[in-house]
Amino acid sequence: MLVAAEVVVHTWAELSGRLHAPFHPGHLAHRFGHFTIICLGEVILATATAVRSALATGGSSAGLLITAMAGMLLVFSLWWSYFRHSAADKWAAPLLWGYWHYLIFAAVAALGAGLQVAVDTTRHTSHVSPVFAAFTVAIPVAVFLIVLGTLNSYLDRRQPRRLRRTELTRRWPSRYWCCSAP
Repeated sequence: MLVAAEVVVHTWAELSGRLHAPFHPGHLAHRFGHFTIICLGEVILATATAVRSALATGGSSAGLLITAMAGMLLVFSLWWSYFRHSAADKWAAPLLWGYWHYLIFAAVAALGAGLQVAVDTTRHTSHVSPVFAAFTVAIPVAVFLIVLGTLNSYLDRRQPRRLRRTELTRRWPSRYWCCSAP
């Protein structure tokens, strides 16, 4: 309830003209970027902890190694996609940029939990199906990419105010799955 009040009151005050909080776009872009790096680091830590406990209790397996390496590849891909565009230039709507980052941070945190579920499913110690475990990883990645793509296309002054097909559908398979150079 307090989070909702913070969002509503600050947005109302900013939009009604009663509060005009001065901000420096470069400073805020760095703060959001640093917090995103912290969240991605937590995902790496969560995955490493799950793999370490798996190795301590059941030994190594090819599935565990593949899951761990795919998790690290996902984290590095999300890091690259987040910092691919300059955030300091996208301040046409600072409230939109700031509050949509809640979804980005939540998606990254959910990815860490999803990778732990995937490791447990690889070890056969979880009570979920492999399909459910795959969705615990795929849904947060999809939310991250959709929100980030929407923000980048909506707030970029050079592009129209809509989600461009070229950003998420045409370039996505070659950029994220095949690891080709930009």
